[in-house]
Amino acid sequence: MKDLINPGSCKCGLWEILFASFLVLMLMMGCTKQEFIDLPGGDVAGSIVFKDIDYSNYQYPGISYRIKAQSDTITYWTSADKNGKFNFSELPSGGYNVTLMDNDIEVMSIKHCSFLGGAQPSELSFWYRIQPDIKSIDYHFEIVKDTLWVIGKVELDGIPPVESNKIMLYISFPPDNSQYFYDVIPFDWKTNQIKHMLFKINSLKSGDYFNSYIYKKYKDFGATFSNYVIKEDHSRNQYDKFSSSFKTASDSTSIYTFIIP
Repeated sequence: MKDLINPGSCKCGLWEILFASFLVLMLMMGCTKQEFIDLPGGDVAGSIVFKDIDYSNYQYPGISYRIKAQSDTITYWTSADKNGKFNFSELPSGGYNVTLMDNDIEVMSIKHCSFLGGAQPSELSFWYRIQPDIKSIDYHFEIVKDTLWVIGKVELDGIPPVESNKIMLYISFPPDNSQYFYDVIPFDWKTNQIKHMLFKINSLKSGDYFNSYIYKKYKDFGATFSNYVIKEDHSRNQYDKFSSSFKTASDSTSIYTFIIP
């Protein structure tokens, strides 16, 4: 009986059992580690753009804004460069409130952005649509043949961040003075002089009048966050977008009446 037992084979079998057990243990540890891995992250590429009242883009004025992405547990910060570009690198996926900051002042914010992460950077854009603030506007109308011109001058209230030379003026026509229309009026940036052709007056006759311009301080802010989403077939992509915007405006001058001569 003893001759049938090979001690060497028993020793080798025990080693194989120990090695197999070690492999199983390592696999179990690997599975456990995989279960607790963090959610995927990714980059968010962003930009800040200045526009005038006609939506024309202006060169970024080099303002050093800071941008924060705040989740329930932690806040991430980044800064815009001299061209208005910024980037959140390796941002964990999750829900964020994203805010543009001018020093310690909140300029605008998008609430409840669901950042999905991934290899393709998501996009975040902030934009200003602005006109210069003015203290006063002194102007009159002139009729050349059948065309109405506005001639005058503006006095700026401070220095705007970009050299935008356009303001939005509102006008109403009697008898329904509650309905306003607007014209975008350019002025010379160096002299502040206004000389702008308005419209043909073929439909108006001598003695007709309209209520002339109202100037309003005006700023329009906007922001958009776009996730880059890869579909399951990996052949197409789409963007999930979150956006918000608000406007501020206040009357600065009053109406006066112009009578067609």
